[in-house]
Amino acid sequence: MPYQKKYKQRRQYRRRLNIKPVVFLIVLVASVILSWRWLDDFFRTSAYFNVSRIELLMRPVLKDALNIEFYSIRRGSNIFRLDIDKIGSDTQKKHPEFRSVTVSRRLPNVISVRIEYKNPVVYLKAGLRFVPVSSDCVFLPPDIAAGKILPIISGVKFNEPRKLARGIKFITLAQAGWTIRGHRINILDLNNVRDISMFLENGIEVKVGDGNTIKTKLAALKNVMDEPSFDFAKIKYIDLRFSDVVIGPKNKLTGE
Repeated sequence: MPYQKKYKQRRQYRRRLNIKPVVFLIVLVASVILSWRWLDDFFRTSAYFNVSRIELLMRPVLKDALNIEFYSIRRGSNIFRLDIDKIGSDTQKKHPEFRSVTVSRRLPNVISVRIEYKNPVVYLKAGLRFVPVSSDCVFLPPDIAAGKILPIISGVKFNEPRKLARGIKFITLAQAGWTIRGHRINILDLNNVRDISMFLENGIEVKVGDGNTIKTKLAALKNVMDEPSFDFAKIKYIDLRFSDVVIGPKNKLTGE
């Protein structure tokens, strides 16, 4: 009997020892969960974390992009309640001139935004203005193309997107196959899309017609311009619309 009593006491003691770690673990987990919920509630409700301003990295700077409302963010919004990925994607959708919009948080209450414009590929001549245009026909701020030498498209209005797209496609194909060193396309005249003309940087007009077989025509142009007897000072135009290249000389009296 004494032995059985001691055995039961030992079992009860061991059980108490086994229960203590479990209780401690439960208390610890509960404390962590409660602390996390308290911190989460503090971060999401405290006015200390309400958005106060926009930190903008952008060249050139768009003044409106310094305003919180530009990103559809309400005044007094908590920085942790904002879906920053959605803010970036929504802003980019509203502004097709932006190539990328990256939004991040900077504690305690600043939204940091990095915006990059699309690259200009041509200028659209509109009266006396030259408007930079991206490869997908989006008009860009003039400062984006400051100091850049780009082809100029003339004969296209702002409300003629298809015609503009055709001009950009033509220039892209022409530049991809351009092997004439020291010369470039300065102006693409699209007044008549069936009778397109290019003007080189030296003023020589290159008549290409409807723009078909552009690679073949550029090869013929290169052959003509590479000839030793070719004198740019005496040439007014080069006509590539026929099977044989036609060279038009300047007027000897007027020089035009």
